[in-house]
Formats: sequence, structure tokens, C-alpha cells
Amino acid sequence: MDRVERESARARRAYSDLSARFANLTAAMRDGGAENETAKPAPDAQDAALSPLLSRFYATFEDRFRGSREEVRDRVAALLPEVRETLDRLGGGRVVDLGCGRGEWLEVVQQAGYDVLGVDNNEAQLGSARERGLPVLRADALEWLCAQPDGSIAVATAFHLVEHLPFPVLVRFCLEMQRVLAPGGSLLFETPNPENVLVGAWSFHLDPTHQKPLPPELLECLLDTVGFEAVRVRMLHPHPWRQGFLSKGGLPPEVVELLFGPLDYAVVASKPR
Repeated sequence: MDRVERESARARRAYSDLSARFANLTAAMRDGGAENETAKPAPDAQDAALSPLLSRFYATFEDRFRGSREEVRDRVAALLPEVRETLDRLGGGRVVDLGCGRGEWLEVVQQAGYDVLGVDNNEAQLGSARERGLPVLRADALEWLCAQPDGSIAVATAFHLVEHLPFPVLVRFCLEMQRVLAPGGSLLFETPNPENVLVGAWSFHLDPTHQKPLPPELLECLLDTVGFEAVRVRMLHPHPWRQGFLSKGGLPPEVVELLFGPLDYAVVASKPR
């Protein structure tokens, strides 16, 4: 069951992406008009009816398979020291989580005493965050970033979001991150680890809105190219069977790592001062 919960977590960022696609499609249809309107219901009306259902489905799916809030908070809390280091260095500032979902990461950071804001475009998930008094707003992550002033954010994070972006959009996303971060501020991405064969060959593809797996070296190179420094990778969440296979033997350690090594990784980078 733990395995199902972890793999289902990969789908959470698909939720907000699909909602955005429906919203964009609706807007495009409305702007372009429609022919033969009497032949069938207006496309924008059809999409308007589907969007709330999809939002509810995504929220239900996440609640059922991703794991409890406590489990998710425990997983993401491993990255809190990265945030604390940056905010201590800067003397404070806001942490913005893009694609915040239900807000577990926001909750961890807020309880540590820091100023937080979550951005997501799935209203059903945002409702869960609001119930806990977390500061969130509904918006497309990239559009929101583009509207922010230069150097206005201390730490920007995105959990299981970047693998949903086509590469040109990912490049723009990183450029905007670099622009809005304060000098000395930090970026933090978490994404599935394709160095784990089960992730790269199977679980990554459970989510139909995933683009391509992002090897750590690719994100490192991209962040270097757009102007970040001190880019580093942290491997996270080894498969629960990993230790058992390492202890019992029977498989070479290299094979155990390939099959049961970290399911995710985080990449952390800093904006030059």
C-alpha cells in the first residue's frame, strides 16, 4: 500500500495542469466563436461542466492514494533545513510554493515560523489548504511568477510540478524563478527520479500529463545555464524494500539501487548575490 501511495503522489501535479488546460481550452473556444451552435451544446459550456468534476476527481484521487497529511508532511519536512539555511542567510523573507496542492509543505514551513504563500489552480485542493488557515491563491504558476516584481521572493519551491512542463516552458519557468528571487535566494524542485528503473520505466508513465522524466544532470545543467549557482541534488524517499534487499543479499547492491533506490530527488540552487 505504501508503494501505491508513493506512486500516486506523482499524479498530484497533474491535477493542476489538467485544470489549466481545460481553462485555456474554454477561453480559446470562447474567443474564437463557434459554428453551428444549434447543432450541439456550446463547447465552453461542456468544458465548464467538466472542469468542476475533474477538480473533485483529482482531489478525491489524491486523498485516497497519496497518503495522509501526516505522511506527506513527514516526507517533505526532510527539505526544511534547505529553507532554513536560506532564510537565516537572508534574515527572513517569504517562501512561495508553486503548485501547492493541499498545502502540506506550506504547513511544515509555516509551523517552523516562516512566512508562506501557496499558488495552485485547482480549487478543490486549495479548499483543503484554506480549511487549515494556510495562505493560498488560485492562479497559474507561470503566469503568477511573470507578474511578480524582481527580487521579491526569498525561496521558491515546486514539488512534482516541473515534470509536467514542456521543455521550453520549463526553461521560461526557471528564468522567471531566477528573476523573482532575491539575491542569495533559493529555488527548490522535487521530481521523480528516473535513475530508479521502476520509476523511469513504469511509475512515471502512470500519469498521462507527465512530459519526459528529468534526470538530475539535466536539471543541474539547465539551472546552471539560466544563472543559478551552488546547484546540488538530494536523493529522496528510497523504496521501502531497499533496506531489506541490501540486508539479505541475493542481489548485487548496484542492482538493488537501480530497482529500489530513491523514488524522488530534489534539486536546490541559489541566485547569485
